[in-house]
Amino acid sequence: MGEAIPADEFEERFVEPEDPVHPPTLEQGSPWVLSQIVYYVIAFVTQNGWFCVGLAIAGYYLWSKFQPKVQELKARQERDKEAAEYHKDPDKFIAKERAIAAARQRMQEEYNRKSEKHLEELKLVSSLYSLVQTSYMSNRVRSFIEK
Repeated sequence: MGEAIPADEFEERFVEPEDPVHPPTLEQGSPWVLSQIVYYVIAFVTQNGWFCVGLAIAGYYLWSKFQPKVQELKARQERDKEAAEYHKDPDKFIAKERAIAAARQRMQEEYNRKSEKHLEELKLVSSLYSLVQTSYMSNRVRSFIEK
């Protein structure tokens, strides 16, 4: 097998270095580039404040002008992409149309159920109102006759 290493040689191989690699305390300084960028931005804003305000207003105006057009362009691209996809696979389009028709049918059935329930409630309220009104009138007639 292997020869045993004498204890003296083992200790000599793993001696601690006299100069440590790391300082006793690590300091986290701010990066120089980031500090310079922040300094130049702050200096520019302090020297040209009104220019920055005007630039912000102009940017907002341009954004409000072009934003609807950009959204329209994105929507058109999405529609074209969807149309191309359905052109490649017509079965997918048919499945989507069937799903939409089924959803419409479910919504219509739910609407019909709710309208029937509401109609029944209205009939009940109407019958209760007529019952209360007739009892009120009969009480008034009785009180008039008794006088």
